[in-house]
Amino acid sequence: MKKAINKSKKYLFISLFFLSLFSIVLVLFKINLTNSLDNFVSSSTVDLTNTFTYSFAKIISAIGSVYGVLIIVILLTIYLSLLNKHKEINLLYVLVFLDLLIVYSLKHIIGRIRPDNLFLTTLSFPSGHATMGVVLFGFIFFLFYKNNKFISIISLLLFIFMGFSRIIINIHWFTDVLAGYFLGFSILFFGLYLYFKKNIFLEKRRFLIFKN
Repeated sequence: MKKAINKSKKYLFISLFFLSLFSIVLVLFKINLTNSLDNFVSSSTVDLTNTFTYSFAKIISAIGSVYGVLIIVILLTIYLSLLNKHKEINLLYVLVFLDLLIVYSLKHIIGRIRPDNLFLTTLSFPSGHATMGVVLFGFIFFLFYKNNKFISIISLLLFIFMGFSRIIINIHWFTDVLAGYFLGFSILFFGLYLYFKKNIFLEKRRFLIFKN
């Protein structure tokens, strides 16, 4: 019990650390110190259009779309329900809910325009793909890192590539993605803090589909 409490405190500290990194990126953006870096990175990816890298980035980006995330969440819910892992299902839903609430609130508060793109007119900062990539695939890594190295490695690679795919296809600025990664880690570790801290909500069985 004491070990779990110490672990929860460690995760809370890590969450706050990444939140502070996110705040630093936000402040640098607000005082216009990131423009040169963002423009340089965006201009460096122009020549990747119509290449294999660009096509691969579009596939990775599609995985992080609303439909991609929904499919993954449904599959995880079924898998965890079969294993009677109600606490993990609750954690998954808390993480996804926090991610969506915080990201979309910040996007409208900050109001940053995306790079020139003919297909998207929605707001840019922070990157929702980068944030959700860390939260969702970080959660999958947490589930499998002890028992399935293959899935763990795939999930690790996916959340690394997820954010950068958005830069390659010119939908996000570099600092959108960097901020998204930091925010995603903050949300993920806050969820783990709740998981290892005695939490009545996470212990409830309300989200189970299959019950033993």
